[in-house]
Amino acid sequence: MDAPSLSIEHETRCDYLFLGQNHPDFYVVPIELKGKNFSVTDTLNQLQKGADYANQWLPNLDTFRFVPILAHSGGLHKAERDRLLKRTITFRKRKANAVRVKCGSTLVDALSKAN
Repeated sequence: MDAPSLSIEHETRCDYLFLGQNHPDFYVVPIELKGKNFSVTDTLNQLQKGADYANQWLPNLDTFRFVPILAHSGGLHKAERDRLLKRTITFRKRKANAVRVKCGSTLVDALSKAN
């Protein structure tokens, strides 16, 4: 058994962490998938943990694009949208708001919303 994987088994974290390159850009993209009802605070914590994990394991990057993504199937009340916009996710001193997309959207569509 791999001890590091056991140590994070019960920790808060995002569902996926996409790392990829479309020259010249390197992408660091924590992704959280949610249904209709979810806690925005918990979701933001999960995205931050994904960014923290990437920070711990990635080598130094000269340039990168950081795009945290929240894919969900329902709408959000105004208060929840406001809470989502007020808090940023941080990766190596770069702050970003979570990009909201509907479940089923492509990664390309989600990344294009970050521009």
